[in-house]
Amino acid sequence: GAKTMEDTEIIARIGPEVILAGEILGNVNRLMEENRSQIPTQKWDEIRRTIMHKMLMPMIDQKLIVVDALQVIPEDALPGIEEQVDKQFYGEQINDIMERAEVESLQALEEKLKESGSSIAMQKQIFFERSMAAQWIQQQVTDDRPITHLEMFDYYTAHLEDYDQAARC
Repeated sequence: GAKTMEDTEIIARIGPEVILAGEILGNVNRLMEENRSQIPTQKWDEIRRTIMHKMLMPMIDQKLIVVDALQVIPEDALPGIEEQVDKQFYGEQINDIMERAEVESLQALEEKLKESGSSIAMQKQIFFERSMAAQWIQQQVTDDRPITHLEMFDYYTAHLEDYDQAARC
């Protein structure tokens, strides 16, 4: 139906990778439902788009890192990496997801995730990419000196436009 079509819409391309609307709609829909009473009906679509955009930006950054990593990692090493991440996902992460969803079985979790436009497979893919990006950054960053308060302040003042937001309450 229409929901399935919306989930498969490509909302960003990063090299050979794509981000589908369904990758973030589950979280967006859940957040919207949790706050339904506070969202005026006439603002629903606008707020939903804003939340989607805010959730999309970190995913683009993450995909950029994954694309960079995949250009360097030998293709024959990927199955081993995927196996290792799968063990972490099913060993630790899945229990956290089940607890947050308040379910006791994988089948119940799959049904609950489907309601919000997600799935266990999608959650596993998101976890894989997040893990790969974190590992890649850790391997690439070699400067481990502490950042001083003055350096942070200088960066902030040099990039004030990045932090300029309208006041709201």
